[in-house]
Amino acid sequence: MGKKELVIIGGGIAGLTSAIYACRKGLNNVVLEAELPMGQTALAPMVENYPGFPEGITGMELMQRVEKQARKFNADIRTFERVTELNVKENSFIVTTNKQSYEAIAVIIAVGAKPIRIPEGLGINEEKFLGRGLSYCATCDGPLFKDREVVVIGGENEAFNEALYLAELCSRVTIITQDEINADKILIDRFKEKGEIIEGKIKEIRGKDFVEGVVLESGEEIKASGVFVALGRKTPSIEIFEKAGIKTSGKFIEVNRKQETNISGIFAAGDVTGLPFQIAKAVGEACVATINAYNFIKQHKL
Repeated sequence: MGKKELVIIGGGIAGLTSAIYACRKGLNNVVLEAELPMGQTALAPMVENYPGFPEGITGMELMQRVEKQARKFNADIRTFERVTELNVKENSFIVTTNKQSYEAIAVIIAVGAKPIRIPEGLGINEEKFLGRGLSYCATCDGPLFKDREVVVIGGENEAFNEALYLAELCSRVTIITQDEINADKILIDRFKEKGEIIEGKIKEIRGKDFVEGVVLESGEEIKASGVFVALGRKTPSIEIFEKAGIKTSGKFIEVNRKQETNISGIFAAGDVTGLPFQIAKAVGEACVATINAYNFIKQHKL
């Protein structure tokens, strides 16, 4: 069993930020990433709202730079090592993966929250249109569609919040619910004053090189330059954390201003803590979580 002062679960931008801070503070830490150290940030075609990049930067390049910076400080990043269990002991935590187990004084959970993708078989070519009018983040990409017509897919609060934000920018916003509407009445009423709600399902996105419109199962065609998918998000391995006794709210982990969970010594940062799903928020929370994890570790050395 490997002994560490800090185990960081997740190798996205929050996890790697935590690794940078942990390494600079001299903590014996490890980053456990189920896939590659990229996260959702790497999927962003262009990031224009993160400070320091006035010309913008692709999500992939940003993550490559962050990983390079983490490795500069000798971060121990273990890829394709998926956490399968988290056990709370009296004075430590046991993190078990598909490869081995680690004992740690503190744990930072930074597994992110993956958008629920468009179901396969709908005739929607996600690979073709992603970054060419198809987006999973209105806050990120909404300004690119100023004074243009857009569609939002989804019927829950997230979809209506995204649509309300877009309504301040775009000439027309249409929500296509896909399933039953399951949003708060106040959000529905607010949006009805700004846009149209269609209780139906999307069948196809049309366009040559970029999104030009959508076709519904009913056959109705809607002209649109942008399609924003807001079917919700899911936290990877949330059941593992709940089983360990970590308190969640909906699909996300509850934290206080120190990024502490309800279990002393376990912290969480980034999209796993809920809205807003923004790079700057993930980096900030990771900074706070790691500083407080460092203070905790110094008080509870094994």
